[in-house]
Amino acid sequence: MKDLRQIREVITDPQDYEHELSYTENLATGDARTWISPNHPTAFPTPTITLTAPPMPPLMLHWAVNKPIDATRGESDLTPILPWALRYSEWLKDRVRLNRQRTRAAMLDIMVADDTQVEGKRRQLRTSNPVEAGIYVHGPGEEITMHSLNINAGQAEEDGKVLRLAIATGSNLALHYLGEGESTNYSTAKEMGEPTARFFADRQQDLIWCLQDMLSVAYRRFCLVTSIEVPKDMELQVTVTEVARADNESLAKAAHAIIQALAIASARAWIDDETALAIALKFAGELMPIDRVRDILTKAREEYDDRPRLDPPPFTKEPDDKNGDELSPDHYLGEQGSVTKTDLNGDELTPGRPASPPATVTKPNQKGTDP
Repeated sequence: MKDLRQIREVITDPQDYEHELSYTENLATGDARTWISPNHPTAFPTPTITLTAPPMPPLMLHWAVNKPIDATRGESDLTPILPWALRYSEWLKDRVRLNRQRTRAAMLDIMVADDTQVEGKRRQLRTSNPVEAGIYVHGPGEEITMHSLNINAGQAEEDGKVLRLAIATGSNLALHYLGEGESTNYSTAKEMGEPTARFFADRQQDLIWCLQDMLSVAYRRFCLVTSIEVPKDMELQVTVTEVARADNESLAKAAHAIIQALAIASARAWIDDETALAIALKFAGELMPIDRVRDILTKAREEYDDRPRLDPPPFTKEPDDKNGDELSPDHYLGEQGSVTKTDLNGDELTPGRPASPPATVTKPNQKGTDP
């Protein structure tokens, strides 16, 4: 691992500043050393017919976060925090220093009624300081006044809170993570903690990306050295713990409900499998790129091609009578929905016929045509 200050220059493609080619490092001796990037043309030399492996120059991988547009270097997450953390530290030191000075610079004014006792009282106070002892016993002939520095310590509370707020804002932290819980309840803390969780989840994904990139480059060079065919997809699987433990119960209920609805929609040809799986993963709290969703579907169809398919539910028509004749238009009579047991021909209905609300019947006019 190289520190950012050790890299003098990042050399990129003249036509594309995001396409890094090499890096220039400042050595302790004052000399410069050049490292090539995996994007350099000589990073992965073409295998030769000879048995010896081609020479492999050392590579340097560069991962940047918080990189501004048109820049070749990123910025640390601590960059906006460190100046305010230094100011807060100095502010605390000043407060402690002033409080100590106020205590030590306190002046005890004693008025003695008997002038003959003044010099003896001075010698007594030199050997026994009542300010440091915190207690002083005197008689009715003495009047004591305590003078101290007025530094308005109570007005510094808001200053400290502003400094802590600046630190929390720069580090994407809520105030209750810094011990500011007196003005926060459970509801506000839960809402304020969500952006913090998303920020650390993004940083977790950045670390995963760094590890995957490093492993992919290393394995690709290993394949070149050992004359092994480089796979198109290494199928790396990364498992990490959750940054913030989500409400798994609510996610499970939402995923269960949406999967049932999507299964019916897919079976009735209302939605394709790719969109259905993407929506189901979204409700389960697992957002994946569309290429990953397509890979999952392709692999599932190859391995589980003989799985049972969910067919659309058949349309069930209300049963006719025993002879298959049309039902009587007034087979529902009365407000209670009493059912007649005959059809148009007076035949008995099929046993177990379910009762349904009366249907609208179109009656022909005198000419025998529909109105």
